[in-house]
Amino acid sequence: MISWNTSSSPKLGPPGVDLLRVLGPIAPTSTSVIRNVGQHLSSFGDLRFLLDLVRQLWSAHSGNPKLAPCFRDAFEFVGALPLGVPRPQVWTDGVCEVVFEWIGRRDHAVVSVEGDGVLGYTMRSAGQFIPGAHEQSPPSKVPADLREYLSYFE
Repeated sequence: MISWNTSSSPKLGPPGVDLLRVLGPIAPTSTSVIRNVGQHLSSFGDLRFLLDLVRQLWSAHSGNPKLAPCFRDAFEFVGALPLGVPRPQVWTDGVCEVVFEWIGRRDHAVVSVEGDGVLGYTMRSAGQFIPGAHEQSPPSKVPADLREYLSYFE
């Protein structure tokens, strides 16, 4: 479980566990795009890897207070991802959006969080992108259609 407190510090796990302390120091990245390595989230260590990627983006863009709600939603989404899904690419436009993108040989999915507490997502099916079935899904819950799509991702 990931939550956000009023001081804008991301939290992981039980109350009082500071995500930044759990993850340890990470140097900010100079890019707004962090690529995946084609592996799956199969353990807590893999989840930590994805949290590290999101944290690197946050470090690189922490001077922009408008992005704080976006990263709150991004950390919540990472906390909701089930084990077994592929690692996504993670990027931000540096203004108001954090994006998770899965690009496979056949499949392609995109999830966007903009800090409004709503998850936007689309998936490619039969060569076309279709919007997710849940229009008002919170970032703390992976919608069933997206969860199923990622579980069979190629």
